[in-house]
Amino acid sequence: MTIVQRWDRKEHKHVQVNCPAIVKEYNEHMGEVDVFDMLMSLYKVDHKSTEWYIRIFFWALNVAIINGWLLYRQHCQQLQQPICIQQDLVEFTSAISEALIHQNKLPQVVVCKNTSTLSSSTNLEPVSEEEQLPESKKRLVSVPARDVVRFDNTGHLPTHCEPKQRC
Repeated sequence: MTIVQRWDRKEHKHVQVNCPAIVKEYNEHMGEVDVFDMLMSLYKVDHKSTEWYIRIFFWALNVAIINGWLLYRQHCQQLQQPICIQQDLVEFTSAISEALIHQNKLPQVVVCKNTSTLSSSTNLEPVSEEEQLPESKKRLVSVPARDVVRFDNTGHLPTHCEPKQRC
């Protein structure tokens, strides 16, 4: 039991009241639950289903995303990053979904028109099925992966293919 102050309406002043410790702890952390509920309602990953376990899965997915975002914000505050650099909840959720989509997938390879010089300003235009180029004019270019996939430490090793190409 602890002692807390409460407002007495009849006497119009604060009085000392005995209170169980669990009630005091609940009242201290009540605001955090309200913030969590508000964040859950903002961008809910929801899929209507009659199966109860699917609804629980999506609820747990929402909980994991929001808890991860709150930890991300706490980490950014520890690193003293400005707020304009930090991701908001929508960007964070989008980054997670893109990383999960591209997990364990090979980079996309696009057949492009061959150019005489390679530079950073070269436009890489995919070649359509109808517009087949001769073999000497084709060039395979891999689309760069996102940083989340590049730095996930899952061993993205180069694959060896037969016709060796110029680097």
